[in-house]
Amino acid sequence: MTLKTAIIFGATGLIGSHVLRELINDDRYSQIILFSRKSINTGNSKVREIITGFESKQLLENHMNGDEIYCCLGTTIRKAKSREAFRKVDYDLPVMIGVAAKKNNIPKMLVVSSLGADATTSNFYLRTKGEMEQTLRSLGVASLHFFRPSMLLGKRDESRPAETIGKTLMNTFSFLFVGGLKKYKAIHADTVARAMIAVANSPLAEEIYESDDIRNLRT
Repeated sequence: MTLKTAIIFGATGLIGSHVLRELINDDRYSQIILFSRKSINTGNSKVREIITGFESKQLLENHMNGDEIYCCLGTTIRKAKSREAFRKVDYDLPVMIGVAAKKNNIPKMLVVSSLGADATTSNFYLRTKGEMEQTLRSLGVASLHFFRPSMLLGKRDESRPAETIGKTLMNTFSFLFVGGLKKYKAIHADTVARAMIAVANSPLAEEIYESDDIRNLRT
C-alpha cells in the first residue's frame, strides 16, 4: 500500500480538528501537512506545520504537495467583525487554495461548505458559500467534493450563544426531521470529518454531499 500525504486547512476548527485526529490514527497516511495561523503542537511525527497568515500565494504553492486537501475553513460575520473579513476566510482563502492545488496537480480537494449554499440567494452567508463553490468548480481541480452540513454538533473553543441555543432546540426536536427534512437535522463534526476521509479514499464522483448524504458515508 502506498502511503499518502494529506493537507489540512482549518485544523484548529471544529471539523478540521476531527479530520486531523482521524488522519493521525489512519495507517493510510504517512504525513499530514497543516497550514494554520498558529501552532497546534500535536507532538505527532506524522504532522508537519506551516505557520502562515495566508498572505503569500507563493508560500502555498511551495509547500502544498500531497494527495488530497481538506479545506475546513469557516468563520461567522460576528467573529470576523465585517462582511469583508468574513468573505476573505470563506471565499478568498478557499479559492487561493484551489488555485494552488490546480497548479501543483493535487488530485483531490474536499471542501466544507454549508447547507443551502447558493450563489444566487440574497442571504450573504449562503451566497458567499455558493460563490466559493462556483469559483472552485471553474478552476479544474481533478476531483472536487463539497460537504454541506447542517448545524454542527461538537465542542468549540469559542463561545457561540445563538448556536448553543439552536443545538439544544435541534436535539430536542430531532424526531421531527424526517423525510425531506432529514438534511436539516444537526450533525456532529466528527461525522462530517469521517465522511470527508471516506470520500478521499473512494472513487466516488459526486461533487456535492448534503447533510443527510454525509451521514451515510463511512471510512
